[in-house]
Amino acid sequence: MATHGFTVTVGSDGGLASGDLPSAQAATYNLALFTCEASYPLDPKYNAPLNESQRRFLYDYLSNELVDCLEEEGFDIGSPPSWQQFTESLDGESMWSPFNELSGISPRRFHEVSEACPQIPTGLYG
Repeated sequence: MATHGFTVTVGSDGGLASGDLPSAQAATYNLALFTCEASYPLDPKYNAPLNESQRRFLYDYLSNELVDCLEEEGFDIGSPPSWQQFTESLDGESMWSPFNELSGISPRRFHEVSEACPQIPTGLYG
């Protein structure tokens, strides 16, 4: 994205964490994003549905380690959903994550928190 003239920040997972998008450049941004995604395709394993072991691993991480980390960063996360509710969120349109509770923080703070508390556990995909 930077080679196409956009200011970007790379997240702890290697993805685009934040960017600078003037509204007048939305079409240009979308074309640049399309070009980048075509030039650097995502490994298919990241698009495949998670198996039962991966689901359990992710749930344990999100509901324990990540909640604890975010609370250490000063956020009140509340109680995680039950296993059943979590698996339903995986099969729905939006997966439950404690990061959903971080509304109203600046992009810079979001980036700092994402660095301190990775959204996806290391080893989820092998």
